[in-house]
Amino acid sequence: QTCLQNMVRYVEHRIEEIYQNNADIWTHAGTGRILPDGSKVAARTSENLWMLYLIDHYLPAPRNRYDVVDADSQQPMEERKHKKLEPSKLIPLPDLDEYPLNKRRIFKPGEWCFAIYPGTTAFYRAKVIQIPNKRESEPKYKLQFEEDDGAQRDVKVVHVAPLPELVSGQQD
Repeated sequence: QTCLQNMVRYVEHRIEEIYQNNADIWTHAGTGRILPDGSKVAARTSENLWMLYLIDHYLPAPRNRYDVVDADSQQPMEERKHKKLEPSKLIPLPDLDEYPLNKRRIFKPGEWCFAIYPGTTAFYRAKVIQIPNKRESEPKYKLQFEEDDGAQRDVKVVHVAPLPELVSGQQD
């Protein structure tokens, strides 16, 4: 029984290590994982523009694309403008129910990340100033966005991801 308890502790420790060192909650391109309908994603909608979108549905082979819709629109889903994008142009943004804070990689102060600029649905590069407080019901990072005159802004954890070039499977 002691051997089994040690094995269980080891497995639990390894799982925690994997979660802490793993940015794969943001990787899906090339993994075979299909993002569920309604999932939030950062979507590369043009050369240098990433916006918050929702997965409407997956279009299987031979297309292997996602039909996505603007998350900001006030219109019903069926009336919104749809885009069809390759998996490599999407970064999943799992909610806290799916991946709680203790199962996410925490970006360190001074580290660059990709986040929604408050009050918009657009993603920009930002530097982490302060990590989220685990005791908050809606944890937030304090970030400093590029070209924002040094202002520090609070951004929900679910709206922060690694820079696109650091997410496996992303295209330039």
